[in-house]
Amino acid sequence: AFKATTSNITIIGNGRTVTFQNNSGTPGRLFNVVGGNLQINSLNFEILPGNTPLIDDGGFMLASGSTAGLTMVNINGFGANNSGGAIFSQNANLSIIKSKLEHNTSFGNAYTTGGGGIYFSGGSLNVIDSTFDNNHAVYQGGAVFTSGDFSTLSVDRSKFMFNTSDYGSAINAGL
Repeated sequence: AFKATTSNITIIGNGRTVTFQNNSGTPGRLFNVVGGNLQINSLNFEILPGNTPLIDDGGFMLASGSTAGLTMVNINGFGANNSGGAIFSQNANLSIIKSKLEHNTSFGNAYTTGGGGIYFSGGSLNVIDSTFDNNHAVYQGGAVFTSGDFSTLSVDRSKFMFNTSDYGSAINAGL
């Protein structure tokens, strides 16, 4: 797992896959960006079936003042005890372009938790030409859960398929 960063990081994966197998406990959070800039292009992140890591919030964590861009990135099989199975974004700006989030889960069951694929509160989330497939939230926002004031969500030419939740199988905009 990567430590918290305030730096600018660019990763170009050339279509490679980073696969995690949970043999000795959770692999933890992959990226923890606090006020920095993370750009990832053409890379796949996959947790092997039966090895879903359980961290509190998101395999990718974006906090206050952070910016992230994921282009042609696939995130598959992540899980969080609370919110944002794949991505937890709070007061940050996130763009997801030509990417796929699938089989990610938020296990939180309180009204403040959700987002099997993404939990998003404050800042902006822009999704373009992307797919959310088979994500699940126990409580709300099977694919995406947005919470709080001052949040801007934009979705363009994207697909939401087979996502499940008690409230909002695709997107739940809980204010």
